[in-house]
Amino acid sequence: MPPCLRAPAVKMSVFAGVMLGLAACGFGDLFRTAGPRDVTITFVGDSSLFVGDTAAFTIVVTANGMPVANPNLTIASSDTTIFTINAARDSLRAIGNGNARLTARLNDSAFTDSLPTLSIRIRVRG
Repeated sequence: MPPCLRAPAVKMSVFAGVMLGLAACGFGDLFRTAGPRDVTITFVGDSSLFVGDTAAFTIVVTANGMPVANPNLTIASSDTTIFTINAARDSLRAIGNGNARLTARLNDSAFTDSLPTLSIRIRVRG
């Protein structure tokens, strides 16, 4: 190859290699439009307790299949005479007989246009 054609061919090869590398690293995410994502909220823990039990639980949030670190959640008991949630929001304390709902709501519009909510029945027996 003549020297006058070698330099442009090398530059084009380098440019193509850089572009392929950027595409492989998710460079396209920079140009993707913001908008709703497929958000899933999952309760991991016991949903059947005995009066006096304290049970650890976690709420797992994923967006488009990827875990969300430190999601902004509101977690509540529908009836605090049945069970309460500790201040760290990582365990339930069974207080009285009956059924109540644990509700977890994602408070982050960066993931979705709505506020995804999980509601699960917690049963407490004496």
